[in-house]
Amino acid sequence: LSPSSSSPLNHQTNRSLSSSGSRSGMPNSTPKWKWSTQADLYSSLQLPVVFVGDPKLGGISVTLASLEALWSRGYHVDAVVF
Repeated sequence: LSPSSSSPLNHQTNRSLSSSGSRSGMPNSTPKWKWSTQADLYSSLQLPVVFVGDPKLGGISVTLASLEALWSRGYHVDAVVF
């Protein structure tokens, strides 16, 4: 999850994406944010996860994206409830 442009900790200028998808003028190094999301903080605890999703239109894609974010952080999702 990335910070919004209005975040007080986001000191980078807002630059548009080029046609290749990369940020023009931005260095290739990863940003060094000084904060973490709750998902980052809790991942080391290896707690069981019961994910509550939204079955409505638009909610399914958000549910899938959120599950992907949890899996990429090493979470094991035990159940998905709609």
